Amino acid sequence: MVEVLQENPADRRRRRHPPLAAAFDDTWRQTDTAISGQPSDRLVTTRWGDGIQLREFMITRVVELVLHGLDIAIALGVPAWTAPEAAAVVCDFLQIEPAATHLGWDRRTALAKAGGRAALSTEESAELARLNLTWRRLG
Repeated sequence: MVEVLQENPADRRRRRHPPLAAAFDDTWRQTDTAISGQPSDRLVTTRWGDGIQLREFMITRVVELVLHGLDIAIALGVPAWTAPEAAAVVCDFLQIEPAATHLGWDRRTALAKAGGRAALSTEESAELARLNLTWRRLG
């Protein structure tokens, strides 16, 4: 499952991997500077040539970081984590709140199941089908 952190892991990351943490900090600050003055509805051209609004493009970046971060944690056999703000962005993007509420999932379970990182039980699948509850699926 995914641990939704209540604390910022930046201090721990800086102590363990100073050069990597410094590069990451530099990259996100440059990105923030580059986009902060832009209108959120600015059209961005993706590497495939299609257009997407800047606000939507940035959401897809958070989704990628959270879900692929889970993949990396699973592959390394370490606990998965994400920041509460990132978890909220992904849950909103995937539109999983109705299913999560109905099935009593917490945010960490909802992320893992909706992101395909944890299997739905037979009962969960049946209940979701019965109520026609779905969420946005990727790929």
